[in-house]
Formats: sequence, structure tokens, C-alpha cells
Amino acid sequence: MLEKRYNQRIIKTWDIIKQRADYDRLGQEFWKRLNKLAPDQTHIFRRPLKMWGTLLHHIVNMLMVSISSPETYFDELFLLTVRHIRYGVRPDYLPPFGRALLETFEYIAAEHWDETTATSWLHLWKRAANSITR
Repeated sequence: MLEKRYNQRIIKTWDIIKQRADYDRLGQEFWKRLNKLAPDQTHIFRRPLKMWGTLLHHIVNMLMVSISSPETYFDELFLLTVRHIRYGVRPDYLPPFGRALLETFEYIAAEHWDETTATSWLHLWKRAANSITR
């Protein structure tokens, strides 16, 4: 039941974020936070800043698959993990990435971000990050 409540909150918040932030704004807000939290890691992200919003949408949509279709999600996550290993991403990169992601969402969702929402997204991110790390 708790998982279902978290999932509903995640879906609702993601809809709000998509309404409030176009791809460019989402990418810029995320990049600003990641660069502040882990400037030593930003070298790994060689894509133009303009593409970050698109990439974040892809990442979050994949996280949404974990809610609706976990069996598909873990197959896709494995492929994503292999690609990121090739890019040079290390497990210690995941905590600042996740923190930047959640801070970006909190900023954009604003008054719709509360303790339950934060816990829901943190739970989702930790599940993904733990899977990637393994």
C-alpha cells in the first residue's frame, strides 16, 4: 500500500514538473545543481547543455517504467548501466546526480513538494541507484 501511495505521488509530481518546465529549463536547473554539488563530475557529461532536459525526461520516463512494468525496467536499466560504465560513470557519481535531480524537482514543483513527495522520489531514486551500483 505504501508503495502504491509513493507511485501515485511520483506520477502526479512528474506531471506537474512537465507542465511547469520545458526541456531547456529542466536541463538548465539540473545542470546548475549538479555543477554546484559535484563540479568534478561534470566532465563526464559531454553533451550540449541544451540536450540535458531531453536526457532527464528520458531518465525519469524510465524510472516511471519501474512503477508500471518492473520486469521491463530492470532489463532496460541493465543496458543503461552498461552504457554508463563505458562513459566512465562510477558508482560514487550517483549520489550527487540523484541529489541534483531531486533538488531540481523540488524547486520546480515548489508548493506541490512536501515530505511525502520527497520520500516517494527518494525511494524511487535509491531503488534505481542501488540497482545500477550492483
